[in-house]
Amino acid sequence: MESRVYISSLPWAVSKAAIINLLSEHNLVSGHIQVVRKGSFLQNGSFCSAFVTFDNADMAVRAIGLLDGRVDSRFGPVALKAEMARPKPTIRPRSRTPVRVPQPKVQIRSAVAENNMDEPTAENKMDEPTAENNMDEPTAAGAQNKMDEPTAAGAQNNQDEPTAAGFGKPKNLIPRWLATQYSKDSVQGKKALTFLADGFYGVLWCTGHGDRSWTVFGPNAEWRKHMWTTADWLKWDAMSPCPLFAGEGGITALAVGLDWLHCKYLGTDMHVYGSILKLLCFFILPSSAINNLQTVWGDIKSFYKELGTPVRYKYITKLSMFIPAKSPYPKLRGKGAEVKYLSEVMLKLWQKYLNPHLRVHKQIELMLRLNAAVEQTIIDYREALFFPAAVAATFATQVEKYLLLLTAVAEHYLEDRLFDITSKTHFVQHCALQSHTLSPRAIWCFMGEDMQKKMQTLAKACVKGQGPVQATRKVAQRYRLALHLQLSQLDD
Repeated sequence: MESRVYISSLPWAVSKAAIINLLSEHNLVSGHIQVVRKGSFLQNGSFCSAFVTFDNADMAVRAIGLLDGRVDSRFGPVALKAEMARPKPTIRPRSRTPVRVPQPKVQIRSAVAENNMDEPTAENKMDEPTAENNMDEPTAAGAQNKMDEPTAAGAQNNQDEPTAAGFGKPKNLIPRWLATQYSKDSVQGKKALTFLADGFYGVLWCTGHGDRSWTVFGPNAEWRKHMWTTADWLKWDAMSPCPLFAGEGGITALAVGLDWLHCKYLGTDMHVYGSILKLLCFFILPSSAINNLQTVWGDIKSFYKELGTPVRYKYITKLSMFIPAKSPYPKLRGKGAEVKYLSEVMLKLWQKYLNPHLRVHKQIELMLRLNAAVEQTIIDYREALFFPAAVAATFATQVEKYLLLLTAVAEHYLEDRLFDITSKTHFVQHCALQSHTLSPRAIWCFMGEDMQKKMQTLAKACVKGQGPVQATRKVAQRYRLALHLQLSQLDD
């Protein structure tokens, strides 16, 4: 008969493989192993527990004698605790025969005839219309309530057909472009059911799974072999005849720069920093999550002051700042500049609380070190349009190692749903691979975000009391006037 052993005081980042290796060293073969990282973990501070299933009770007793009170360097300095687990409760199958509960009929009758709802009277009968409340066939007294066919008194209430007072809701809600049908002899009709672009179509060689998965960030990734180069595209026989693409000095289809702001700061970094905050507040620090967050926020403010960070968060005092309501993965909220200047702060914060005995903690530390080095390179070469060849090679290698570590950490915390990897993470590597021709800083959208904020301020001053068309025209006029005043100052 199967027996289960409950092991506690395990480090919270323990893996099933470590438990299997310990048992196999003493000729103990286990069946199913379930690591419990939540619930009992929160009660035991920085530890979690596990249930190990054995084929018989004798083997379970041997396992308890081996593990109870044992101190193993692989599991930290704390002694393990082992005991026989309670048997699983048996769940009786539910009967498929539905139980019908008779519902008594409750009838409330009044002695007053006008309140009797079973047999309607002239005042409240709705099945057979009267002159006062008939909505189907208008009478002289009720013509204003008729909504299907307008009359002289009620034409302003008819919403199906336009009246002299204005236009109402149209009967046909299908868009005009969708409802338009061309004749078969017309030019548009002859193009129907034919291939667009002479039969050419896009192929996504980089897929989510398989050999060409975009989640593979190593130097030998299969998707790298299928990337277009400028030389290959210029030699392509079916290249577009547009004059913009003519000649070697013209624009190519590869002249597309990815935005470092949205790919890294508002993409990858938000998930990484949110996961680190969740680890600290929910798993590593001993108090409740909200109290731990107050402690972490105090450390962040002290590191801000120590490092002289130019752009800082005003507050990170709510769990909702990194625990989304709908997404299962944590993600730190904030502006791009606030996230950008968290690289060194997060490194110091993690170094303060990491467990040096855990490999995954060291991996996260190294990942944050590489992240800070990547950001420092962008700061050191902020005036350059592209990085020198040696710097670009180092930059691409740092990003590559950073992403490989991120993948390893994400796989470790897959069950806990931490360190989410999105398509923006893949685009970060593309930005690094192109840094020898274009610096990520040269085309990031901080300036565009600042322009958007200014346009929002201008639009707020133009929409009051205006319709959509008038407001748009007013915004354009005022923006043209503002540009005229600004450019006039340059002439002076």
